[in-house]
Formats: sequence, C-alpha cells, structure tokens
Amino acid sequence: MATISNTPAGPAFAAAGTYGQADPKVPDGSAEPGIAATVAALANPSDRPSDRSDIPRFYDADSLLAGDSIGLLMKQCVGGLGREIQERMNAHAVTYAQWPALAALSRQQSRTAADLARELQTDAGAMTRMLDRLEEKGLITRTRDQADRRVTQIQLTTEGLEAVSPIREVLAEVLNQALRGFSEEEFERLRGYLRRVHANVGNCKAADDTCGPAEDEPA
Repeated sequence: MATISNTPAGPAFAAAGTYGQADPKVPDGSAEPGIAATVAALANPSDRPSDRSDIPRFYDADSLLAGDSIGLLMKQCVGGLGREIQERMNAHAVTYAQWPALAALSRQQSRTAADLARELQTDAGAMTRMLDRLEEKGLITRTRDQADRRVTQIQLTTEGLEAVSPIREVLAEVLNQALRGFSEEEFERLRGYLRRVHANVGNCKAADDTCGPAEDEPA
C-alpha cells in the first residue's frame, strides 16, 4: 500500500482576480482573496458528497500522493504567480491583496464595503481593514450615500484610477510569462479546463447531495 501524503493542497490566491475565504496573509496583513475556496475543496474531497455515479475516480486514498494532486499543483502555480506579481507591484505602492478591490472599483465606481466583500469572497472585517489602508494611501475616498446616510460609498481617487492601468500591465506580463511555450490552442484549452474544474467545485452542494458540472459548461 502506498504512503498517503499528509501535505494539504491548502489555500491559494488567484493571479487573475478571483478570490476566496481563509486565504493566506500578505506582508500588509490583509486577507488575500483568491481561488482558495476552489483549491481547498479540491484538497478535501472527503467534505464533498461521493455517491454520484458520474464523479470520476482519478484519485483514491491508497495511492494519493501530494505531487499528483491537482490542488497542490494549482497552489504552487498560483503561489509562484502571486510572488512574482507582488515583487513587481512593489514599485506601485499597492499590494497584491489590495489589487482586487481597486480592480472592482475601476469596473464600477461607488461601491459599498459589503458589495466588495461579497464580490471578492472575503469577510467584511478584512475588507474594511484593506479599504482603510487604501484610503491612507490616497487611492480611495469614502462618502455618505445621499439617499441613505447609513451607507458609505467607496470611490477611486484620481491617484487610484491612475494606479490601475500599470498594475494591469504587470498582471498581463506575468501571466504571459507563465504561459511561455503554450500555443494559443493550448492556452484556450487550459483556460477551459480550469473553468470546468472551478464550475465542478462551485456546483458541489453537500446540502442536497449533488455534485456535478454546470449545465451550461461545455464538455
């Protein structure tokens, strides 16, 4: 019987801008939104229902090794991307943890902290602390909603808007570097495979014992 590795795939964060709970901390102490929920679910199959006949059996408990785990491979890839991106973002006075909030605000100004927390899949407390740091850097402003004074709207400042474009260039450069040697067809296949994994994990619902691909996902 093969030895079972006790090394968990663990949480990771996404270089492309999707995010999850219980993510690792970055130097500024904020929670790192990313694909952690997806990777953690892959790393803990015992938490998912397993009585569906359409679920493949690529892994089994007796032969699972850490080096063969797609969860660990995803963690290592995303971790490497995150380190490279953070190193390059240091010149822009923005951490990789803070980037998702800036990106979300650049797509839609006047957001609330609760809106951002839901979109980036992080808790409200971590989001508030992150916004505090962005406000200290002069990248966002907070103003009371004119229709409901209990609500605080968040907007990018001119400096915040100016920070978005060069950071997007950093992300594109690092992602392209990671895809060195891939053909366009291979890139599209990889992206499609990752989306299917994400859909499978996102559609696993222990509550009603269903776990399967999204209906609109291509085979």
